[in-house]
Amino acid sequence: MIDPQHRIFLGGYGLGAAAALHYGLESERIPAGIVGINGYLLPGTRHVNLGRLPMLLLHGANSTILN
Repeated sequence: MIDPQHRIFLGGYGLGAAAALHYGLESERIPAGIVGINGYLLPGTRHVNLGRLPMLLLHGANSTILN
């Protein structure tokens, strides 16, 4: 049986994307994937699941989130 956690995608905008990345990259229970818009990687986030976690990260050219 497939673990229900593997059917859940995490997503967010700005800080929500940062939180989704942080959880997905560090969690023992890997989600199905992450969709992040105008987010960033929180300092200190470990990349434990980097090779096993599908991600779609989008950032607009005129965004002021990282400026």
